[in-house]
Amino acid sequence: MNERVYELLRYLLKNSNSTFTIESLSEKFAVGDRTIRNYLAAIEEFLLENNMTDLVTVKTGNIVVDRSSDQADYVLDLAIKEDFYEYKLSPKERKFIITFSLLLTDGPITVSKMNELLYVSRATLLKDIAEVENYFHQNGIEFYENKHRGFLPKLTESQRRDAILSLVKDVSMPIMDLFDENTFNICSKIIRHRLNLEDYYPKAEEAVMLAEQIFNFSMTDNEFYETVLVLCISIARTCGEKMIESAFTGNPGATNCIQVAKYLLNRVELDSQKNSTEELYLAEKLNGCTIKKTAGDVPDNYYFIVKSFLNKLAYVYKKEISRDYQLQELLTSHIAGICNRIKKGERIVNPLKNQIIEKYSADFDIINKNIWVIQDYIHIELNDDEKCFILVHVLAAVERLKQKVNMPKVIIVCNSGLGTSVFLSEMVKKHFNVNITHILSYHDLKKELLIAKNKRNLECDLIISTIPLKDIPLPWIQVGAMLSGEDLSGIQKMLSKVTAESAVNGGVEAPRLDEGSENSVEDGRPVDTGSEKRKGIMVGTHRAVLLSNWFFPWNIVFEEKATDWKDALAIAARPLVQKKIVTENYVHSMIKNVMNHGPYIVFAPGVAVAHANSTDGVLRFGISILMLSEPARFGHKDNDPVDIVAVVSLDNAKERKALLFCLMNILCNQSAVKEMRSAATPLEIIDVIKKYEARYAKSNEGES
Repeated sequence: MNERVYELLRYLLKNSNSTFTIESLSEKFAVGDRTIRNYLAAIEEFLLENNMTDLVTVKTGNIVVDRSSDQADYVLDLAIKEDFYEYKLSPKERKFIITFSLLLTDGPITVSKMNELLYVSRATLLKDIAEVENYFHQNGIEFYENKHRGFLPKLTESQRRDAILSLVKDVSMPIMDLFDENTFNICSKIIRHRLNLEDYYPKAEEAVMLAEQIFNFSMTDNEFYETVLVLCISIARTCGEKMIESAFTGNPGATNCIQVAKYLLNRVELDSQKNSTEELYLAEKLNGCTIKKTAGDVPDNYYFIVKSFLNKLAYVYKKEISRDYQLQELLTSHIAGICNRIKKGERIVNPLKNQIIEKYSADFDIINKNIWVIQDYIHIELNDDEKCFILVHVLAAVERLKQKVNMPKVIIVCNSGLGTSVFLSEMVKKHFNVNITHILSYHDLKKELLIAKNKRNLECDLIISTIPLKDIPLPWIQVGAMLSGEDLSGIQKMLSKVTAESAVNGGVEAPRLDEGSENSVEDGRPVDTGSEKRKGIMVGTHRAVLLSNWFFPWNIVFEEKATDWKDALAIAARPLVQKKIVTENYVHSMIKNVMNHGPYIVFAPGVAVAHANSTDGVLRFGISILMLSEPARFGHKDNDPVDIVAVVSLDNAKERKALLFCLMNILCNQSAVKEMRSAATPLEIIDVIKKYEARYAKSNEGES
């Protein structure tokens, strides 16, 4: 029985129907009627040999399946039992089995032993082994042959596990399918059996889910299940007393993942203290993941360069996407992740690249023409895969700006990355009046159901998922990431079946300005008066004071001449140094930033916002503005010369990012900048800031 015959047998036994036609099966498997008849003849012969002829019968072009017995699962298992006598392996499958067996076995394997396993001729087997040897050599693995003892690859334990992981990834993509018993693949079945995934997978999956919660990080589905697989391999090998070699040193850059690795090993009851190299190995694998960080974990430099990039796109699209807080946060984290991956020599593949470029060619051209803003700063040329990831973030923001309506509750589940997930949610909202309450990966959805004490409210009318969901007690429909006409029709039918309560779409997750009374000021810092209706910026559930409350006559400098851009930064920072908000070292660090990375701080025409790291001399949060009488040149090819220079000293409080976001939005607004240039006093500058932050508040509330 070859693989295609097995697929047909499995389809017949697992499908909810009991009667099929030759024509329907031909269409399903994209083959001719004659081929289907040949497949059915092979199935009938197999069932006859095993005295199960009543299970599947063929009568006058109709195929009838009897599910009255428990024989179905037994037949499927019989057809793919471990010795493969009933299953005709393809050359690729034989080579996988040989390679996988050699990697799992520490001693040599003889030809006769392999022949017992594969049941093929000696000539065929020797040909397969020669190709396996070539595979090992291509991957830098020594391969030895001893006529009496057999064949043996020479590897350290860390190399062996790397090779096992690489081999498994080659035959089981996406990896999450490997853990689904209903996904048939002869190689996947062998992997599940030899690595004992039935026992190890549940505890490994739960451990990684809990680690995400405890250590406050998140991975994509592919990275999550790859981590689960690495952990399962570690369990399988250490249970066989095969430990990572003592000489293993790991990646020095992975030390930040040691605590996570230690937690995971302890959670699956592996005592890593007996061999600390187990922690080092697992930490190295964790460090290879693009962990989704909060904006506070990403260097401030990325925040500025992304703002400059979005300001460019806003001009082209003629839409205020640079004011989209969600886009700013997601894209900033994504760009930082790109840099981390590429520095480690890693590139990711965007599975939807060709579809995105074909469907959104004009938008892709816009990204191509403006991506230099990011590339010039990070000194990395981004490929089309990375550009498409950036594009879906941008497209999602564009769609958000088109819609603010009342919608029923929907959860989006997608395994293609955060950018694609957000884009899919916006496309769903474009076609349907639905409120996307959550955007989750598959394992995040399971995690929320598993960890009850941390579970968010998952009540919804429908889950729209790009992958099949298993054991999820909520109504769901599977769609493609790019939403075909058939997908849209299916969603419409599902929505018609449920009774949805009206819910208001949360819209863009941006800082929100509320009207109210002024705050008092003490030593150059706003003080909360306790008023329930005071002004504030909303960041999540936290309310911070308004941007305008951080400006005073002393931190707005007028009519100063600067000899060059360095002098301009020093003059702009002078009020903060005098008030002991920053040290002199902070000024030097700002100048060094520009010298090292270029004039990325000039993010809008004629405007620069200078900064340095909080560790370079920030004593507390503060802002100052310099209005130059004669513009200075910073070397920016589009936005020079500069006559408005702001200096920001950021601490680590999350609400400070909201203040910075508000400042940059105002400085991106050409009308606001024009009024600032016409102002004659610091108080007039403050009035302009108050005016435009109030407009910003109204637009966030959907009034503009």
